[in-house]
Amino acid sequence: MKTRKSVTVASCIEIIQYVKNLYYLLLLGVVLTNVLVVSGCAGTLSTPSTPLTTTCTNLDRKTINDVTITSTKWFEASSGNPAFCQVNATRAPYLDMEIDVPENWSGRLWQQGGGGLDGKITSAITIDAATGAITDVNIALKDGLSVYAASNGGNRASVQAQAAPLVWVNGTLDGVASAEDYAYEALNTTREFAKAVIKKFYGKLPDHTYFNGCSNGGRNAYIAADHWPEEYDGIVSGCMGMDLTGQTVGWLNLGSRVGTPALPSFDQWTAVTAAAVKECDAQDSITDGIIANQSACIFDVTALQCGQPCRGSKSGYLFDRRASADSKRRNF
Repeated sequence: MKTRKSVTVASCIEIIQYVKNLYYLLLLGVVLTNVLVVSGCAGTLSTPSTPLTTTCTNLDRKTINDVTITSTKWFEASSGNPAFCQVNATRAPYLDMEIDVPENWSGRLWQQGGGGLDGKITSAITIDAATGAITDVNIALKDGLSVYAASNGGNRASVQAQAAPLVWVNGTLDGVASAEDYAYEALNTTREFAKAVIKKFYGKLPDHTYFNGCSNGGRNAYIAADHWPEEYDGIVSGCMGMDLTGQTVGWLNLGSRVGTPALPSFDQWTAVTAAAVKECDAQDSITDGIIANQSACIFDVTALQCGQPCRGSKSGYLFDRRASADSKRRNF
């Protein structure tokens, strides 16, 4: 692991400027192009000295630094998906990680950011609960033959006492550590663990390392650029949720209005959604309950005015009769 450089006021200013410049590049698509096209072409397939299936089995229950591997599973190639080993691991107090190592590795490491309050891993694969079959594989693993790395951000949504945000303010050292993981440290631990796992399989570190994230994952991307810029060859940040304080206040404000005349009821939101889908679903030539051709969707919400009493509605209609051009919503 590389030693982190000391930070001065001048270097902080440089980092801030770097992140701002990175943001503008992202808007132009330059970083994404370099990451997926230019740098991606430089990847070369790697051959391990030990069969991957053997390494996959042998790593089960092993400990690397302070991370304990809880399970490993080998997936054979099928339906256009590569063969790969999935490594699941944990580090105290509540950080869980998934590393997926493909056969014919391209030399790239793809680290995936989280979302919301995290609490669960954004897995590289989707599995049919009934059959156990893989139904979807992340493009970085499937087409890029990249090692895929992700974590739960340091808390477990499925365990009440270990779930954010309350775990962060429970007055324990574990709660403080969980908050630090969510803030930044989970990113560092996951990346370094992924690199250690890669070395176990292929005897070398990745040639190129990339980070991708949206929402809280977008914030993760900014943290990665700020804390460890030398560790990454490309960083993609989308819909970054940087102002967590303001965002939380906004959530609480909206939450306080639920069930009051200030917000439509659950039934009203359901009616709007159903009407919009009915209006625009087939515009992509497939009727599947999804509005895929959003640019062609022009939905007139005034069609839902029905004369039924609405809580707090001065006009007495399901939605206010005041019609304007705004009532016709494009990209609904």
